[in-house]
Amino acid sequence: MVVRDELYYRAFWGDQSENPGFSHGHTFGANPIGAAAGLAVIEVIKREGLIARGRKVGDHIRTRLQAEVGRLGVLGEVRGKGALSCVEFFQDMVKRTSFPAERCFGKKLEERMREAGLLLRCDPDWIAFAPPLTTTLTQADEMLDIFVRCLRDELATGR
Repeated sequence: MVVRDELYYRAFWGDQSENPGFSHGHTFGANPIGAAAGLAVIEVIKREGLIARGRKVGDHIRTRLQAEVGRLGVLGEVRGKGALSCVEFFQDMVKRTSFPAERCFGKKLEERMREAGLLLRCDPDWIAFAPPLTTTLTQADEMLDIFVRCLRDELATGR
């Protein structure tokens, strides 16, 4: 640790008997068991082709979002990479304007999805999908079915 005089480094300076030092570290830092677990996880990711699976699932999610949210007239943008995806919402597609802040569109949609058993990262104007790399296409479809159903319900009752 490096500090200037103005930051009172002297509080950490002195005889060892006074224990003035600033100890710093982490219980998990350089832990051989943690390192072995990390290496084992990397091996499973390679062996099971989970990066490729994540890419395939992510592409599938973005394709469905583009088509199904696009038909609902609120799609601002679908973006993502690998398994990660995001859909942005616009209230007015022509002017490309967001829903009014007081509408809390994404947060209300989040509540509906939670009640239906789907947890996603939500903002007032966008929702992110971050499925595990082990997600199957069937599981992605189940997630998307719930999402689209809740989105339709929110649009029907919330406007």
